[in-house]
Amino acid sequence: RSGPDLARCWYSGANFRRLERARFMAGERGVTATAVCLAYVLHQAFPCFPVIGPLSPSETRSSLAALDLELTPEEVRWLDLRE
Repeated sequence: RSGPDLARCWYSGANFRRLERARFMAGERGVTATAVCLAYVLHQAFPCFPVIGPLSPSETRSSLAALDLELTPEEVRWLDLRE
């Protein structure tokens, strides 16, 4: 999944560092980076309703794993490069 709009909106050094941190945390917890990223969204201080777009049953399963991930406020800040 790539293209000029994706690159324009999301390709930055900071976002690649966030992805690197999500992958690191995923490895520690035995889940996918997708699950960590979705858990990050679900742990925001404001109400949110993330919309996911899985293309396969396995992508759905990896997304659902986010529901079981508990993140501390410190971990949320770390994922967002605030720590």
